[in-house]
Amino acid sequence: MTRLGYQIPNFTYPGTDSSTLFDAVVRQARDAENSGFDTVLVMDHFYQLPGLGAPEQEMIECYTLLAALAQHTSRVRLSALVTGNTYRHPSLLAKIITALDVVSHGRAQLGIGAGWYELEHDSLGSSSAPSPTGSRSWRRHCRSSPACCVVSGPAWTVAGIGCTTR
Repeated sequence: MTRLGYQIPNFTYPGTDSSTLFDAVVRQARDAENSGFDTVLVMDHFYQLPGLGAPEQEMIECYTLLAALAQHTSRVRLSALVTGNTYRHPSLLAKIITALDVVSHGRAQLGIGAGWYELEHDSLGSSSAPSPTGSRSWRRHCRSSPACCVVSGPAWTVAGIGCTTR
């Protein structure tokens, strides 16, 4: 559980281009860790959000970035602020989170949400458009895909659906 999280909401910094962008993000994550934050969070979006910038601004894929940050930090938990449940099939997401947990030595954390940004669904050809029933979609996927329930740690429950570890 996050007690004091540091969110990195965008990747557009003055004087930073794509060749130095990752180094700037690593500095933020290390500074957060050294300042007492217990979690570093990034956005699970493929385009920058309205209000924070233009869609064409830099946006690093969150789980690739978190796995890379795991190699440059040692204590902070690593998480997407909220993962859109419609962006990846639950079995694939379970595999991604499990891999992040392995490469971070047990520091992966999952926040899950409905996935609301239509531009991303339209642009990426997602067959799961955002809707008010997004959480029901996640539960339906979990029922049909036991792999989404494979995690490290004790058994857990998603909206009444029992999941066990392997």
